Amino acid sequence: MNKKVLAFDFGASSGRAIVFTFSDGCIESEEINRFETASVFRDGALWWDYEYLFAKIDESVEKALPMGISSVGIDTWGCDFAVTDGRDIVVPPLHYRDEHVVGAADKTEKMLPFDKIYSETGIQRMDINTINRFCVLDEICPGWRKKARTALLMSDLFAWHLTGNMRCEITGASTTSMLGARNRSFDGGIMKALSLPDDFFAPLIAPGEIYGYLKNAGGTEIPVIAVCTHDTASAVAAVPAGQEQFAYISSGTWSLMGTELKRPETG
Repeated sequence: MNKKVLAFDFGASSGRAIVFTFSDGCIESEEINRFETASVFRDGALWWDYEYLFAKIDESVEKALPMGISSVGIDTWGCDFAVTDGRDIVVPPLHYRDEHVVGAADKTEKMLPFDKIYSETGIQRMDINTINRFCVLDEICPGWRKKARTALLMSDLFAWHLTGNMRCEITGASTTSMLGARNRSFDGGIMKALSLPDDFFAPLIAPGEIYGYLKNAGGTEIPVIAVCTHDTASAVAAVPAGQEQFAYISSGTWSLMGTELKRPETG
């Protein structure tokens, strides 16, 4: 069997598109595109240049289609998101390094104590977490809530661009600090405290499920499949551990050390 898949891996400084070929029990890879994950400074804040990134994604797909790919997968960094009105982007994805994000956790915790957040989600306290961005948007984008319908995390945003379907992959959702660690759904108490509707994020899907199909694939049905869309989750899933208990160190923009547990520890 010879099978080719297109994988997108987006990091804080660059993105790359790789075609993997699976043949006779072996995997070969070919990088077909590499590009900067560009940002723009506009209206006093730093945003990801999503239109540029969309163009690079389309460019990569165009290169990959003649190679006979059978599916597409995308992973990115966590936390950052765009806001749509259900059809168009009304708030671009704010860069986690924007200066307005500094100190955002303090503002959120005036509405939600951190021990409450942690007991529900198990996510460490960081200004960049999605949960802390809404007070920032209230400051730099007055009136955004009146136009807002659905938020899309970065991988979900790119999958929406490719398929037209809005979904929220669960490992990416975990980086929001708004996803219940036990029931794996967005916590209603947190959403209410932030004055967000329960369906503010798109319907959840798990790794292995399908976002939809490429819109411009020349009549061929090529699925965009949800991988572990948070890049750290994909990295941990790929750890070649030969035993059930192991520890990992993941180094990129920052370094993480951890292990896999059968149940969340949020005490």
